[in-house]
Amino acid sequence: KLTLPSSAVDRGGIQPVISGAANGRVRAEVSVGEMVNFEALIESPPGAGPIVSVEWDLDGSGSFAEWDAEVDGTKNIFTAHTTFQYQEPGVYMVAVRAGIHRQGDKGDLLHRITNLARVRVVVA
Repeated sequence: KLTLPSSAVDRGGIQPVISGAANGRVRAEVSVGEMVNFEALIESPPGAGPIVSVEWDLDGSGSFAEWDAEVDGTKNIFTAHTTFQYQEPGVYMVAVRAGIHRQGDKGDLLHRITNLARVRVVVA
């Protein structure tokens, strides 16, 4: 079993460290039409640059269609929030992806370093 430190300072490296939750947990069980609250804590390693993007794939399709507009490229620690209602029963692997850039350039996709976290939502 590989266990990584939970903070960017302890982990080192160049990727942001992300932890995600659905209704406060890594696995949420909800009913069709029930609102699910998602949260992600993102931390940039020292010297790696600020957070420039946070994207959500809420349906598990691999399409990160929802962007967090509050990300401005100035913070090294950021908590992102979003909500979603599922209209079909099933198991959804929700992903949140965050990017950092050494100079905080939100437009430079080529030099952005990303990482992601996943949570499971079971809709009955």
